[in-house]
Amino acid sequence: MLPLPSIPTEIIRKSFVPTRGFILALDVALAAKDRPLRPLTGATMGPLSAEKAAELIVDFDPLFQVFVDLFGYDLALLRAGDGDCGVEGHDWNLFGRRDRVPLVIRWRMPEGAEAILAIGDMPEGSADLYVTGVANRAMAPHLAKVFGSMRELPAVNEEDLIDLPAGNVLQKLATPITMMDFFGTSLAYAGEKQGLTPLAESELAQLRFSCLINGRSNHRVLGNLSPARSRELLAGFAPGTRALTLTRTGRFALSFGPEEPIPATVIAAIHSQSVDDAERTMGLILRETFRRQAERVQDYLQREGLDVNPGNVEEAERAAALRDAMRTFEEMADDVRMNLKVTFGDDFKGTPAKTLLGSRPLPGLRGGHVMNAPDMLWQAMFEAFRETTDRLFDGGRPRQLKARMIVSADKELERDHEALRSRIDKLATPYSTLVRGLPMRVKKSVLIWREDEDEGLACDYLFDQTHRELHFVALYRTKV
Repeated sequence: MLPLPSIPTEIIRKSFVPTRGFILALDVALAAKDRPLRPLTGATMGPLSAEKAAELIVDFDPLFQVFVDLFGYDLALLRAGDGDCGVEGHDWNLFGRRDRVPLVIRWRMPEGAEAILAIGDMPEGSADLYVTGVANRAMAPHLAKVFGSMRELPAVNEEDLIDLPAGNVLQKLATPITMMDFFGTSLAYAGEKQGLTPLAESELAQLRFSCLINGRSNHRVLGNLSPARSRELLAGFAPGTRALTLTRTGRFALSFGPEEPIPATVIAAIHSQSVDDAERTMGLILRETFRRQAERVQDYLQREGLDVNPGNVEEAERAAALRDAMRTFEEMADDVRMNLKVTFGDDFKGTPAKTLLGSRPLPGLRGGHVMNAPDMLWQAMFEAFRETTDRLFDGGRPRQLKARMIVSADKELERDHEALRSRIDKLATPYSTLVRGLPMRVKKSVLIWREDEDEGLACDYLFDQTHRELHFVALYRTKV
């Protein structure tokens, strides 16, 4: 077992292309005296502290036993998580701390089958634990079996239990926890009390754990549909009809009759969205582990309303400029037609307006004329964007020659003043940030400054070559 920062994300993503995501909520067995303290798990001693108030020690053996039963692995080797699992050609690596959450699993089988799983809790969650995973096409059927077996684990808490007939006895199972905030798609089945048709059973097997299945109790489509619209939508459905919403807002639904199969392209679209859902959940599980002190301070200022000084026009303008810049660069990524995606980390999006004071355009001498200099915020992002696109065009590191200008004395008087200077630095202390649910190393930063100032604006960023994703991580002030 290796620590979480040792996850080789860059290596994994060179060959791993997930095609389906899975999410499952579980409960844990706690003593009666400990359950009231359960909300403290993952919390810190204070808003600016990294010290944890409480930690959850979990016995993962029941989960590992699922893999033992399905694939014949060795339980002791699974606990060790050092690569070997007892079956030749299969690999099993754990990242985290023994018996603690969060825990990340890298699981591989022959013929390129691979999956990444994360187990942990999150402040926003209503369950004790969440298990989420992404798998490529070869591994998805195997991971579906794993999640199906995990869902059959007996409940350990006495609340929210149902009795399920199992032969001549009743087995107590936990009721499904509402997970509407985790999935971007949902499925409703009309008339389930009358039994699932063979067609619906086969489709459910393809969609279970990858979208919100909401036909169990109230048979309504989730999303922004009003109750009246939901009733109108499902009122005329014959038993066996399925309704699918393919967006998180759920403003419309696709319906399929009892004998009408859901097209494979629609199921593929749900699987594609489930990858985003699972990676987002994985990021929530791991967020606190990779949270930097600067982010804690930033979040605290935002919660207390201290990130913007009411009535300060420049702070309000800079906050608006940041929002506009993010939208502009997302659009630019589409315009360059290079299959480039621009994303922003929470730290970047929450940059306090105070950090950006002094970065707005200032008048200066340009070409012998007085005019506004470029916006430092925009220029910092543009330098990172240009460096990335240069790499994509050239297929590697940009090639440049050094040069300088020699001008006559009279033209020297026209040299720009208040000019911006820029450079791209390698960070002296690289750090990790979460991108698509897994940690990646941040190694580069753009520094923008004015020639007569000793402090500039730094923009940390990284480029995920595999997914062609430029990820802006943080903005902050630093000495030149």
